[in-house]
Amino acid sequence: MIPSTFLQKITAVLLVGLLLFISCRPKSEISNEKNIARVGERYLSLEEAERAVPSDLFEQDSANAIKQQRQQWIQQQLILREADRLNLAKSKEVQHRIAQARYEVLRDALRRQIMAEKVDSVIPDREVKRYYEANKEHLALSETFVQFRHLQTKDIEAARAAKIALEDGEAWEVVAANYADHPNRAIQQAKKPHALSTVLRGNDVMKGYLQNMRPDQISPIQRIDGLYHFVQLLDRREEGEYAGLEWIEEELKKWILIDRRKRKFNSYLKNLYLKAQSDNEIDTFNVISTNSNTKNTTEDTLESN
Repeated sequence: MIPSTFLQKITAVLLVGLLLFISCRPKSEISNEKNIARVGERYLSLEEAERAVPSDLFEQDSANAIKQQRQQWIQQQLILREADRLNLAKSKEVQHRIAQARYEVLRDALRRQIMAEKVDSVIPDREVKRYYEANKEHLALSETFVQFRHLQTKDIEAARAAKIALEDGEAWEVVAANYADHPNRAIQQAKKPHALSTVLRGNDVMKGYLQNMRPDQISPIQRIDGLYHFVQLLDRREEGEYAGLEWIEEELKKWILIDRRKRKFNSYLKNLYLKAQSDNEIDTFNVISTNSNTKNTTEDTLESN
């Protein structure tokens, strides 16, 4: 009797081997290819191994990635041979699990294909606001977030001029472009909120101002490591507060788009059912018990059609 734990391990690996990439062609079919491994009558070519390696791993260390893929392929082949020797594929449990895995893979492929088809990507502001209000309880912050402006420059006069310009109502994009050492970075940084714990690393002075300032307040100019800095706090939300709609508007639009695609897939499935039903391809049979079967007889458990 084969232990159940061993059977589960073998069948699990068998499923992986059947569903994932496994090259197992006889030598006669690949005699012209450069092979890098053999298990019995099966060969693995260099080209097939390269295709199986994720692109990012291949770029980092192609030689090591190929070696790992070869070792994995050898192990897969040995496990498949052992599973075949034990006739595990004929087990009803294994056949059921293979069928279930096949269904899940194909369902996921269908879902991806249908959801990838074009949906209306124009999302009006009223829909974003409605979605925000409906899901607000899920948007509580796990820590303090701040939205702020940070100007850094080597020139004290530039720092002073930038601060005066902000106080006079000049647009931040103009101020940063005219006075900041890295204007693009300064402009982009101010467009979205950041967790307070992650901002201005190594600049505890400016971070300290952000912790204690009022919204719209501008800090004093400080010289730190030969550079002149100041920050302006735009908004701050404490832990447990809701993220502001203006903070996550773009993210909400992405979620709404995903939701539209999910609804499109669900509608597609519903139409599949309705079409099959209209084509008389679906039947249901009333053989399900509606009452407890105290007498344990066929007459008590089956309903009449």
